[in-house]
Amino acid sequence: MPEYNSTSSNIGVSWWSHAIGGFKEGIEENLKENIINEPTVKNIFAGDSRTVMMYFATHTEDTVSRLEIDELDSIGNYWKAKGATDYTYMVDEAFPEIDNRVENGTNIFILFGVNNDNNLAMVDKYADILSIKSLEWKNKGAKVFYVTVGPVGENAWHTETLGYRNIWVEEWNNLIKEKLDFSNMVLIDLYEDIGKDLELLNDDIHYTHKASKKIYEYLLENSKDYN
Repeated sequence: MPEYNSTSSNIGVSWWSHAIGGFKEGIEENLKENIINEPTVKNIFAGDSRTVMMYFATHTEDTVSRLEIDELDSIGNYWKAKGATDYTYMVDEAFPEIDNRVENGTNIFILFGVNNDNNLAMVDKYADILSIKSLEWKNKGAKVFYVTVGPVGENAWHTETLGYRNIWVEEWNNLIKEKLDFSNMVLIDLYEDIGKDLELLNDDIHYTHKASKKIYEYLLENSKDYN
């Protein structure tokens, strides 16, 4: 198109191509902007052994080979999770890693609580620290999601000592929903939304690979509404 190109400078257009359907300079700027706005860490999953299981379910068909995950995977998901952990691990180990990795556009999923649900006095501590950290992360451009504790089976191991009973899970979830400040974070109610559809392993605490994948997909789908 020599004639068009030779006269187009009169209206501020220096180059045109039908192959890309527009102005070269404008498209290059859009591409640069998209690259700049894309966070290195797209999603952060912080939790306990159930989050470890979700990592393995989404990365391999093999059974869980270790109890702790501290990894940025190839698609930009950062996983910080450890079996049998609770508030202390969340605050002392998970949150500092989130602080170091959070970016503008990062989604943060908080999946702790099942190992504290027999101690309802901990709800206030969770609510207080999550209110502080969610504001910090929001100010960095992140979206913060608190995920309710999923159901257990009635024959779960250590039901008396560790609190693995659905009546306690439900009470924990109800209290945390009342006390959390959702002006800076979003509730994802896993228990109510898909809990009844999640298949448990024989220990009645952890989920099968299929159920763990379902949780992962459910979390990502819910986060789309806020991005």
